[in-house]
Amino acid sequence: MEKLLACVAIGIVVLTAAPIHAQNPDPAAQTHHTYEACTKLYTDLDFKQAEGCFAAFVAQNPTNPQANDAVRLHLECVLKSQNATNAEKVAQKYLDDPVLSQNQDIVKTCQDAIVHIHWSRCEAFYSQSDFKNAASCFEDLATKHPATAMTDKALNNAAVAFSKSNQPNKALAAYRTLYTQHPDSMHAEEALRYSIVILKKEGQPDKAIKLMQTAIQRYPKSDYSVDLSLELMAMHAQAKRFELAAQHAEGFTRRYPRHEHTATAALWQGLWWEKAGKPVKAIKSHQRFIKTHRRADTNMLATAWVALARLHRLQTGSAQQAQQAAQRALKLVGARPDDIQPDVAAEAFFIMGQLEHDKTRAVKLNITNPDDLTKALKKRMKLLKDTEALYIKVISHGSVQWSVAALYSAGMLYTEMADEMRDTPVPPGMDANTYRQAIENFAVNIENKGHEFIAVAAEKAEETQLQTEYAKRARQAHDAITKGP
Repeated sequence: MEKLLACVAIGIVVLTAAPIHAQNPDPAAQTHHTYEACTKLYTDLDFKQAEGCFAAFVAQNPTNPQANDAVRLHLECVLKSQNATNAEKVAQKYLDDPVLSQNQDIVKTCQDAIVHIHWSRCEAFYSQSDFKNAASCFEDLATKHPATAMTDKALNNAAVAFSKSNQPNKALAAYRTLYTQHPDSMHAEEALRYSIVILKKEGQPDKAIKLMQTAIQRYPKSDYSVDLSLELMAMHAQAKRFELAAQHAEGFTRRYPRHEHTATAALWQGLWWEKAGKPVKAIKSHQRFIKTHRRADTNMLATAWVALARLHRLQTGSAQQAQQAAQRALKLVGARPDDIQPDVAAEAFFIMGQLEHDKTRAVKLNITNPDDLTKALKKRMKLLKDTEALYIKVISHGSVQWSVAALYSAGMLYTEMADEMRDTPVPPGMDANTYRQAIENFAVNIENKGHEFIAVAAEKAEETQLQTEYAKRARQAHDAITKGP
């Protein structure tokens, strides 16, 4: 009986109504009865009959409170008949109707239906691995419907599909629209992330860096921003932009004072300030690191002390502070040798060797009094042996770069002394030739030992293809020795 009444209702509308909505709506009771009949057809899964019934109800009662539900169920019936194209046309027809389009609920229902139909079509392309058409489909959806709940996801899917179809520039454009026009989207951070990946892959590091900075500013508490901050430091350092690297490291320590990588960033901050030619900032950074991160990794603490020793010796000229810092590093080496990297331990001994080397140079041999010269030579030889012993300790730690530096420096230790001995003035009352011959015999032996150290340094540098400054000096010195004057 219910189906019969529904069919009658449909027949009346078909015969009397030319436009979508009729001019003379049914009385309230008949209207309600008609809607209930349509609903009964829907719940009985008679979608074909229900489709016509709901269409007739909407046409006859466009301003009825139940019109929106009727539109929604009408579209569902069309979709359940596996006719998405027709459902999209029906929804658009409702949107074009001058009366129905005044009802915002109906407008939203129809727009949502069109978006979902369009979405399903895009997903079909994607599921078939037709990424080119899927990308265009999702992009078209986002363009036609820029303010729906699905727009941001459509842009994200378009970008992913563009990437999979080897269209990086279009992927970047879709991601850019997503994170600029939909900054609150759950996909916005992901869009920035993958844009950065694409830019790096496409060889555009500067643009990648700008986006990395944007991501860090927008999402400072995100785990991804932490990773980006660390990567950003490394990228600047790799490009030898050490001042920027140090600045980002400083920013990291402020933003994440308790993060597991904060100590690492703080240590590198000082090292990068040094490479940037900012010794005062480097010293302050290392001092702050040692004070703030007392429980840091032993090797990191030793590295900071070694850096301070190096900076004081080469930059501030304070031998005392350099020695104190080097001794603090060596104290850690002695206490926990297995926790210290060979390069760190070796450099600490090398700096101690250099400080002792400086003391050796300070003992001058340009003395005319034979007794004073003898005393100076003895003192110089003792310091020379002490310095050599420290350089030998450097080599014992197995660091290639510092072994070469120590071998070269040991060689120079001896050759410098030989040169100075040759320049000593002839004491009064002594035969010049006799004196010069005696000095030369002594100087040659010392010089030969220096040449042996330099030869080993050059050989080791060549074997390992080491390209440090000391390796370069060792090769040049050895070449000068073998070629002769």
